[in-house]
Amino acid sequence: MSTRRETDSIGYLPALQVIRPSTTLRSNERFESRHSVMMQIMRALSDSKLSKIGVYALGGVGKTTLMKEIAAEVRDDKLFNAVVMAFVTKSPDITRIQEEIADQLGLQFGEKSSFGRACRLHDRIKREKSILIILDDLYTRLNLEKVGVPIRDAQEYLNREIKSIHPGCKLFLTSRNREVLQEMETEEDFRLEVLNQTEKWNLFADMVGEAIKDPSLQSIAIEVAKKCNSLPVLVATWQGH
Repeated sequence: MSTRRETDSIGYLPALQVIRPSTTLRSNERFESRHSVMMQIMRALSDSKLSKIGVYALGGVGKTTLMKEIAAEVRDDKLFNAVVMAFVTKSPDITRIQEEIADQLGLQFGEKSSFGRACRLHDRIKREKSILIILDDLYTRLNLEKVGVPIRDAQEYLNREIKSIHPGCKLFLTSRNREVLQEMETEEDFRLEVLNQTEKWNLFADMVGEAIKDPSLQSIAIEVAKKCNSLPVLVATWQGH
């Protein structure tokens, strides 16, 4: 009995929280185009019939910032018992993805093999009554089984006798290509568009600050804003060079 308690105390630490976007970047709610998408996503996340949801957009449009805002919103509204987020990137590192998810669940791996960690993570996720798993920036189809994510497919959903699928697990994916989301068999996808001209200028003005009011800088500011191509990442990271 004492051995079991020691194992549990070592294997489960206080869960880490997904970092909220900074106040500077957390501006999606001020932009009608972003706010509309966020509201649609929140409704989809509240739909118990959906288990896989996706967002696709060009690089630099702000998918990651949106995901962080969604994670914060979902946590504030207590839609799920747990919310975790992992970055997949162009060359998926299964071990890193497993560790990112495990850290946020307070899980420490004792297994050395990827398969062993997948089994441990699968078991830990199933302990949550409801959990939202956000996988950001997929370039190709990701093998969820290798990661340890228990997501039900259509056949398993219809076969109610299968006990290994966790019904409270919902997956939220982002990618630059909708085809990748389709390969992951998402049930509903949302497109995140570039900022319109008004939104781009307002965000740029926020970044520049009071200097934007200087008449001598107006023409330069307009040119720089144009070069940002309505991509929030370029607008937000411009520093006057």
